[in-house]
Amino acid sequence: MKKYALIIFILTFPLHFTLHAQSPPLQYEDEAPLGTWNIFGFLSARNLGMGNTAIANSSESSASLFNPALLANLKSFKASITLFAQTSEMFRYSLINTSSIRSSKLGISIFDVGSAGFIFPYKGFTYGVNYFFFESYERPDFVVPYPGQPLNGEFSGNARGINLSVSREIISDLSLGISFNYIAGKRYLKISEEFGSGTSYFDEKSHDLYGWNLGIGFFYRTPFNLNVGASIKSPLRIKTDSEILREFKSPVIEIFQKDTSKDETKKPFLAGLGFSYFLRKNILISSDFIYFPWKKYEYFYFGEKVERNFKSVIEICIGGEYSLLFPKESLHLRIGYFYDPQPLRKTEINYNNFTFGAGVSLGKFRIDGAYSTGSATDVEKISSKKFLISIVYFSGVNDEKD
Repeated sequence: MKKYALIIFILTFPLHFTLHAQSPPLQYEDEAPLGTWNIFGFLSARNLGMGNTAIANSSESSASLFNPALLANLKSFKASITLFAQTSEMFRYSLINTSSIRSSKLGISIFDVGSAGFIFPYKGFTYGVNYFFFESYERPDFVVPYPGQPLNGEFSGNARGINLSVSREIISDLSLGISFNYIAGKRYLKISEEFGSGTSYFDEKSHDLYGWNLGIGFFYRTPFNLNVGASIKSPLRIKTDSEILREFKSPVIEIFQKDTSKDETKKPFLAGLGFSYFLRKNILISSDFIYFPWKKYEYFYFGEKVERNFKSVIEICIGGEYSLLFPKESLHLRIGYFYDPQPLRKTEINYNNFTFGAGVSLGKFRIDGAYSTGSATDVEKISSKKFLISIVYFSGVNDEKD
């Protein structure tokens, strides 16, 4: 009788995942990026320190990730690299706090290269090539020590991209830029359980991700120390090659199931507007307003469209920089804030983030550091923190004050 009960269990256990996918969306659905759904581009430490602002205010090669038109302002070869560490909390994900498995808030930390690239001017155009970290799907692994049958969950996955950009000043003080982004990655989830006496079960899902989109940007330098930038990104269609493996093994029977599917995630177009203003030669304030029309988001899972019922949101960012200018060096102090509302309708989760940063320019190099900390307005008060370090190399003109 026990043998048949286990067989019934293995055949019905996958239904949990189907029902979970159709339930009201959580902040950390399996396809959700770590930290926030709202990702416009990977920031440098300077831009994060200034409150997540970059559309009208960036002076390194990663500028093309937010607004490719900014490249036309950079007068010489530049190269930059940004490293990051991120820690995010979560309360409900996979089986944790969505089933009989209960836990307090859990956190996970990641460390990686956020972006690396270079830009160079040639015959009136400025070109940019960048690698960037796009999304993380990491979750805390878990072990539930049920007596005699421990349950284990393993989660991993990241997506990364390549950005190619070109920009040109089309009339005095007005520049135009276009970019191409190719993104690829993998998402992996495995649930396994040991029942004792040589009996076990596992459910393993893997998803290979790849897609591309285009970006177009404008940048205008007004006569009043005010700079205006605008950036639009086309919808991102992420193709997904999915595979699911399920296996039940016991001393008397073995059941193996394998399914594959070609699916698609449709992320909507994005639009951003940015401003930067020099109060004085050494005091800069900056702001960004980014529109994420998440109500047009579509997610397909093994051939089935999963209802997410998202709402469109606007991210609001503001920050400032105070520079101490010396003949050969300069010191930069930065502070900012950004409001990051998540797209979930039934679960109100909005992050209030505060940012701090500093940098020093030494000859042909600038070294920046930045830290952001934010907590959400949900019941569990989940938080997300990030630390960035950027190194920028200038081959000629240092145009960070332009």
